[in-house]
Amino acid sequence: EDRWSIVLAESALTLYVKGYTTIEDLLPRFQLATEAPKKHLGIEERARLGLRYVNELRRPEGEGRTLQEWRPYLRDELLGFPASDLMPEAQVSHMVQEVRFTREDGTFVVRQGLLQGTPVTDPTSARPAGPFYLLDFDYFEQRDVPLDPQALTRQLKQYNETMVRFFVWCCSDLLLGEFGRTDAKRR
Repeated sequence: EDRWSIVLAESALTLYVKGYTTIEDLLPRFQLATEAPKKHLGIEERARLGLRYVNELRRPEGEGRTLQEWRPYLRDELLGFPASDLMPEAQVSHMVQEVRFTREDGTFVVRQGLLQGTPVTDPTSARPAGPFYLLDFDYFEQRDVPLDPQALTRQLKQYNETMVRFFVWCCSDLLLGEFGRTDAKRR
């Protein structure tokens, strides 16, 4: 169905997934993808581990063109001063921010903002061009360590937990309700 692919290059192994339901759906495939090169190609080390989620939040046509229109759906802290009434005569129609958090287990990068146009992940997509709010999370660690598929799988699961918690923090109860989450499911 063109939803899963594994790309093995000279210096990288990438598991690319277009939409999956839960991390439990991803982890067995990830572990298999990391066990095979160790077993069949004799690869003993890894230099980088990363997990990235690119979320393109879109509203029905005609909605979500400005930051002010996103206020019911996203936290004010995320939208920042551009979504305030600081310049009531002007509408912010484009905003991008990148924040890097250095953590003990790696680097967590958040790219977020209001964008216009085609999807970031697949510009050839049949999805309509137009305004969307980007929540792009990239969590990675760069260091040479022995290739241990079970340890990598545990670390990936921890990355996912942090990213999901951050995603839920970004969203209002109204938006979480549209995703089928209730306030009781917030962590």
